[in-house]
Amino acid sequence: MNDTSSPHPRTLFAKIWDAHAISEEPGQGALLYIDRHMLNEVTTPQPFASLRAAGRRVRQPKATFGLVDHSIPTTPIGTYGRRSNVPVLEASRATQIAVMERNAREFGVVYFGIDDPRNGIEHVSAPEQGITLPGMTMGCGDSVPPKILRCLSWDRSAPMRVPATASNSLAHPSELSRWRVA
Repeated sequence: MNDTSSPHPRTLFAKIWDAHAISEEPGQGALLYIDRHMLNEVTTPQPFASLRAAGRRVRQPKATFGLVDHSIPTTPIGTYGRRSNVPVLEASRATQIAVMERNAREFGVVYFGIDDPRNGIEHVSAPEQGITLPGMTMGCGDSVPPKILRCLSWDRSAPMRVPATASNSLAHPSELSRWRVA
């Protein structure tokens, strides 16, 4: 953790990093607290399966948000009546949706289902619903949200998703704290 008594101005990145650093050892990297997690149907089946196999749970289910983003049919609802009645023509996409719904229920995460008016594109729904707020850290399974959510946010690779979701923390090399954020 950085010295906050320095007379030099600190970047917003440094302030958020310091507020979320659980531990930081020179040459060992940092362990950061993650305020919120965004999950989607494409990037989360494997981490949920790993949590299940290890008998672990989502540490903070009320700070973990899931939605269906990539697999929703774009067919107009029209006579179908509701989005969930629109056929998902690709079997793999239908499976992703069903698995996300089952995992959200089983692990108790906040879930914006297909017919939920809060559901939508992950990097749009999160700010619209107040999930992302200035000064927080966020773990995302998708590469787009970290670029536009205006908080410290990481696209977690598959091996990082399980420990991050189970512990609400994420290990990072300490050199990240020296990056210049423009």
